[in-house]
Amino acid sequence: MFGLPVSADAQDLNGLFTSSANFTTSKVEDTTTDLQNFNQALDLNWNRNVTPSLRYRISLRTQDSRSQIKVASDLTRSSSTQIEPILDATLASGPFSLNAGLRLREVFTSGSETESARLSENRWFGRFFFTPERLPTLSFQVDQVNSTNNLKTEDKTNTRYQFLSDYTIVEGWNLSYLFSDSVDEDRVTGQTRDRMNHLGTLGYTQSLWGGWLDLVGGHSISYAPSSDKFSASGTAEVERRLSRGFKAAADLTPANSSDVPLTEEPGIIAGTSLLPLELNTSVGFEQLIVQPVSQIRLNLTPQAPFIIPDNLELFLNFRVFFTNDIALTTWTELGGITHRFEPLESRFILTFAPTTARFFKVYVSRNDFGALIRATKIEALNLEPVTAGEKRDTTTFLHNMNTSVTWRPWSVASMSYTFSMSDLTQKLSTEPDSLKSTNGTHTAQITWDPHRLLGSTLTYQHNFADSNQEGAQNTTSDLYGLVFRSTPLPTLTGSLSLVHNDNRSEGNLERRADTGSLNFSAQLYRNLNLDSSYSLSRSQDFLIDQKSLRHAARLNATATLTPRLSAILGYGIEWGETEQPDLQTDILTHTATGSLTYTVSRLLNMNARYDFLSSVDATAFSQEYRLDWVPTPKLSSFFGYRRTQSDAAGVSSGSDSINVNGRWNMSRYINLNANFLLFRTFSGDLTYSIVGSAQLRF
Repeated sequence: MFGLPVSADAQDLNGLFTSSANFTTSKVEDTTTDLQNFNQALDLNWNRNVTPSLRYRISLRTQDSRSQIKVASDLTRSSSTQIEPILDATLASGPFSLNAGLRLREVFTSGSETESARLSENRWFGRFFFTPERLPTLSFQVDQVNSTNNLKTEDKTNTRYQFLSDYTIVEGWNLSYLFSDSVDEDRVTGQTRDRMNHLGTLGYTQSLWGGWLDLVGGHSISYAPSSDKFSASGTAEVERRLSRGFKAAADLTPANSSDVPLTEEPGIIAGTSLLPLELNTSVGFEQLIVQPVSQIRLNLTPQAPFIIPDNLELFLNFRVFFTNDIALTTWTELGGITHRFEPLESRFILTFAPTTARFFKVYVSRNDFGALIRATKIEALNLEPVTAGEKRDTTTFLHNMNTSVTWRPWSVASMSYTFSMSDLTQKLSTEPDSLKSTNGTHTAQITWDPHRLLGSTLTYQHNFADSNQEGAQNTTSDLYGLVFRSTPLPTLTGSLSLVHNDNRSEGNLERRADTGSLNFSAQLYRNLNLDSSYSLSRSQDFLIDQKSLRHAARLNATATLTPRLSAILGYGIEWGETEQPDLQTDILTHTATGSLTYTVSRLLNMNARYDFLSSVDATAFSQEYRLDWVPTPKLSSFFGYRRTQSDAAGVSSGSDSINVNGRWNMSRYINLNANFLLFRTFSGDLTYSIVGSAQLRF
């Protein structure tokens, strides 16, 4: 790889030239796949300030990629060339700012087994901002993207408008209005989609009586009409609205996530995540409205300097699971999944039979490149047949409100109350009745510190949700929590937490759970810290007459043994039982973690990490070693080795991987980078990759 940019001083012209090479070989069973990729890119920028208020920029971006893939004796060659000129100008003076620009992009692709194609894309945009003092701020933005190709398989236009005004009426009161409109026209499929949104927000924030009383409130109303028109028969891609995103660490039993729970990951919905798609990990989502889903899309990005191959589906595979279990524990696997990777969009598409569920997750069943492949966004769609002349209108009305009151009558005590509610009404032209749903939360909390060594917090929370959607039930949950915390010594802290939770549906008690946990953190010696925890949980599911009891304990120690050597040790145990009328299940899980970091010198660091897991039906052990060498501020390298071994349900598996990287910043103008990756499974599958890059800046 070669790269060429300009220094960050006051120069009008700068550029970056990059060249890279990627050689990857994969052997799976009796099939060998060889990939070779060469990529060159040039980025030129001309910046000029005409006056203190007016400036413009002219850019030229070009990229050329050549690759060949050999699977067994079949050889496939492909190439892609991209040219992209850009012009934008900015006029700014006082409270006014105006920005406009034009971008053209031409992409030429060809291959030994595909027809040559030319993709043409042009985009123009305009932005106006007005930010006066003591008056409402105004902004208006418009942009349009047109894309076509010579194969007549793509002919799209996307036009977006946005208007925003924000005004502080008086101190503490804020009023805003946002209007947005997005029009997508696909002339190949004959589909036109118009999505508008009117959003008004009123907010209030005030602190009274010298900070004794804090008031926060908000009220927003959103009216969002949308329309889909079809001028030709075919298949429509109907997007689903997602409310939450999730991720999970490596799990050997993806159908049961009780041992490796999913955690929230908002960025995977917003498109800002960088989640490594390592083997046996998962990403998922929750639908805002439960509707059929038949396609999941994952946007991917490589970890530089790695380049994602065009035939990624040969190296990366997924399994898809769904559930309606709000605990996200029990999952059902979908069959008949088709995999497809779109190189131009850097997007992996999974298609399956329409499935209606609240939660979905995508499980990495194979990834020959490990953490070099990262997920940035997940999307859900449903592929639905449509007829010519069909029109679908959807009107969504969303009403949100929130209130928070905090009262501090004494320095050692405070009381707070928070209320939030969301009311959604959605009318589809294809359905006779409107879909209505309401959910909200009441939270009351009292914090009292009766002694300088003792603090306490009492919490009550009531959640409610109801919907007229078919099959939905009105649900409520009540949570009672009590927490005691103490710091008797500067080197010792502790806490005791007690929680009781009731879940009801249509007024009937369905689930009850009680949890208690005790936590201590202590500095035993100057360089030795110890963290310990114990929890006891008991739950009962009245619907299926199931009772569960869980004990869990965890101990972690962090020590600086010498000025050059530090260590981390951890041990955890979980045991419990689940009783049903005709079945009893026992669990016992041990986990252990150990890590050593040794600084040989200011130039050399060594690290070793060990992880062990043992459960009733699975065991796993991994060991990882890393050597970092930084001989000079401009030269660095590292060597890593990792070995994993697992046995689940009588099936043994494992892998070895080696990763070597070297970087040399020869000067502020030239950078060199090289990376070697070797991945081998115990079954004999093998993948190795060599990537080289260089950058030249001017």
